[in-house]
Amino acid sequence: MKNNKKFGKYVKPFNFKEHMIELKLLHSIKVAQICKNIAKSVFNDNEELTELAYNIGLLHDISRFEQWATYKTFIDRESF
Repeated sequence: MKNNKKFGKYVKPFNFKEHMIELKLLHSIKVAQICKNIAKSVFNDNEELTELAYNIGLLHDISRFEQWATYKTFIDRESF
């Protein structure tokens, strides 16, 4: 998908030795793949909609990387 490189560039500076950052990355990729699979079946392999669904899944938690790096929590009331 087109945004994989941009997503990779965004997350690259984060410390992947931190378990929670690694989990957040794996979660984002898994959600993106699930969204892609659902879109393929719902939209009869429409490439544009499938890519859109993948990108939505990939980016749905994008702020969580910075949230963890800054506050060491994913609990919004304790951070943002």
